Amino acid sequence: MGAIQVAALTVLTEADGPLTPREIRERVEALLGLPASQDTISSFLSVARRSPDLPVRRVGYGLYRIAS
Repeated sequence: MGAIQVAALTVLTEADGPLTPREIRERVEALLGLPASQDTISSFLSVARRSPDLPVRRVGYGLYRIAS
């Protein structure tokens, strides 16, 4: 798993509620201090929500959170 994916998981873990992919990207960029591609974030979310090994859940259209 790459730095952007790890940062996305960190952002979701620290969030108070569900986030949009855009909010996740903005927070990942702030965390890493580097630009992150929206396509990379969206692709990660798509794969992660289907993976039994990753705790990412889609809770509504365009909203993601860490599974509790």
